[in-house]
Amino acid sequence: MSASYESLHKLLVLVGNAEKRKMAFQDPEIVKATPVMRNTIEPLKWSGANAAVFKFKGEQRTFALRCFTNAVDDNCEKHYQELNNFLKGRGKSVKDYFVDVAYVKDGRRPADDGDNWLPIIKMAWVDGQTLSGYVGELIENKDQVNLKDLGDKWYSLAAGLRSAGVAHGDLQSENIMVQEKALVLVDYDGVWLPEIKHSFPREIGHPNFNHPKRTTGLYGMDLDNFAAYVIYLALRVIAMHPTIADNFVDKEKLLFTKQDFEKLEVADRVNGQEAPEIVKTILKMDPKWEPAVRKLREILKEKPEKCPSLDQAVKGIPFLDRDNLDGAGPRPAQVVARPTTPVQLGATKPPVTDCAEVNQRPPVPGTYQGDAAGSGGATTQAEGPGASSGPVNQGGQNTSTQSTAKKNTPATLGCLFAFLCPFTGGIPAIPGLVCSIIGLNRAPPGRKMALVGIAVTVAWTILFLAGVVIFIIDAHSGKMR
Repeated sequence: MSASYESLHKLLVLVGNAEKRKMAFQDPEIVKATPVMRNTIEPLKWSGANAAVFKFKGEQRTFALRCFTNAVDDNCEKHYQELNNFLKGRGKSVKDYFVDVAYVKDGRRPADDGDNWLPIIKMAWVDGQTLSGYVGELIENKDQVNLKDLGDKWYSLAAGLRSAGVAHGDLQSENIMVQEKALVLVDYDGVWLPEIKHSFPREIGHPNFNHPKRTTGLYGMDLDNFAAYVIYLALRVIAMHPTIADNFVDKEKLLFTKQDFEKLEVADRVNGQEAPEIVKTILKMDPKWEPAVRKLREILKEKPEKCPSLDQAVKGIPFLDRDNLDGAGPRPAQVVARPTTPVQLGATKPPVTDCAEVNQRPPVPGTYQGDAAGSGGATTQAEGPGASSGPVNQGGQNTSTQSTAKKNTPATLGCLFAFLCPFTGGIPAIPGLVCSIIGLNRAPPGRKMALVGIAVTVAWTILFLAGVVIFIIDAHSGKMR
């Protein structure tokens, strides 16, 4: 006779009451430990589709207790045994991404059936934050260095799991913890290993992180591919445009939702009106994200099992391809040898032999890419999300400098007002001084003209004030006589 699973409410009462706990559990560590309580009668809990998790503080350690709320299949015990064997053997390279876990077949008695036993899972407690919570903290602290580093760590995790021959099966924000800046995975019910490849997953993962067409029939090495790409893309976008998280990140999503995936899949163009709002927002922040979004749409149009691994999916994509990133944000344009003669507007530029050196973008006629603005008069064509393009280099000189060098209207007006002062009773003195000061901030030769205007205005003002003082003294003397 199979044991029945009680309601979540009865399970909470069982875990929260010390006497009931002693009767329900036979594990000495659990009996001696104390659950962290939400209030005086109810323990703190995290519940999912198939289990509730409780935090216990024991004599030696803090641990998590997972109590199943639905029946588990016969393969569940073998599932966790094989996972432990894997982590102790060929999975040592990824062991740090997992925590110690133990499946206990006869772990507890249900509240309504004291004669039968139900399985439980004990695992080390991860004292950290969920991925979305950690991202929010970094944004609040304006810590873009660690935001960029987080994307690198995620790429390494995804690549490491695949290299070791294991898939988690439910990669999502709540199952990815950050503990002392290190990524740790929790919830191993959906893990795939070659040793258990004939089993079927009990769930299909969070809809906001998995392919909309995914079913329980998909169970293999490629299980994590879609989620790995979506999370990596989201982390890279957030690192470069942190404000996007204000409206598109919470504990249930990291930029994208299931509805976004469905809309993007059927959209004619990724930048069209029919595209999801998050995609429009990303492309508005920087259109250079379009190849990454197009890749996501391409993956969505395929069957889930056709989704490429992360390293394959990002190949050739700006700001995602590791060969272009060197492990940190968008790489600035590389310096390309300057032509020996100035480039005239409309003239053909010398050929660039390796377009990959300017982030896969061929040179644009009339622009020069590669040098910093102000270096020898050349203007940089910025190559990164959020970077602005400088003025077009015409005739080897920055066009913004040309316009200010040829004309300095405020300085001219200031000088004119200054010379008019003696003939107009000093009325133009104040506007002349203001114009001259504005002109002083412009490029030469306007500065010289502005200085002349200021000097004349000040000199005339001193003479005018001296004349007023002399007039007042003279008038006072006349009255005295």
